[in-house]
Order: sequence, then C-alpha cells, then structure tokens
Amino acid sequence: MLVSVAAFLNAHEAHIFKARLEVENIGAFIQGEDFVYLKWPYAMAVGGVRVCVVEEEVGEARAVIENCINGHYRRELEAEIGDLDDPNCPACDSTSFKSRSSYADLALLALLFFLSGIIFPARACVRRCDACSRYWRDD
Repeated sequence: MLVSVAAFLNAHEAHIFKARLEVENIGAFIQGEDFVYLKWPYAMAVGGVRVCVVEEEVGEARAVIENCINGHYRRELEAEIGDLDDPNCPACDSTSFKSRSSYADLALLALLFFLSGIIFPARACVRRCDACSRYWRDD
C-alpha cells in the first residue's frame, strides 16, 4: 500500500524530492501531478502533488524529509560545489528579508485575468531587508 509522505504545490519540487528518495534507494511515486498541471489554482484544494512510498519505507522517507528540512543536503552540496549564491541585501549583505510582488505586476496580472479569464502566477520581485530596511528589485 502506498503512503503519502510529502505534498507540494509545484510538480517540479515533487520530482526533485522523488529523485532524492531514489538516490537513497527508496522507491517513490508521484500522485496528482496531472490534475495540478491542468488545474493548478486547485492544487491546494486537492492536496497538491503527493510523493508516496510503500508502507515499509515510510520511516526512511521521513528521515530524508528531516534531512532536507535540517539542511543536511544543502551542506553536502555546498561542500561539493561551493557557495550556492543565496540572495542577500545589496546594502548590508544580510540574508534576512521579505519578498513580495510589485504593485505594477499585480495590476497587470489582474488586468490579464479580467481580459482572458486565465490566472497567471505572481512572482515575488520586490524585497525588503529586515536588518537595514532597504528595498530592492530582483532582475
């Protein structure tokens, strides 16, 4: 019997996690991917894209999830290839900031929705540093 061990709103993230499980010799399956691709606004309502494993491997899969959350694989990757280029404040070099979409982008997305009836995802591109309160845009 398959047991869901993780759910993602994005199918790409689910595939990355599935690949990590397979590297750890845990067989994994993805459920709900097609529905989320076709009707992504409903992804949260249906539980997202689920990564499932067989019942006997649930404990091992949850250990992999813990390692992901604790940053174990990130440290492993940094040791292998170096700095991962996390975004930081251009003024004070802090990595603590908040992100949001620009108001102009949100207005454009709303206009596109009313004209076409299609919902386009908003992208966070304006950041505010928690340390020095500076604003900047991602390019």
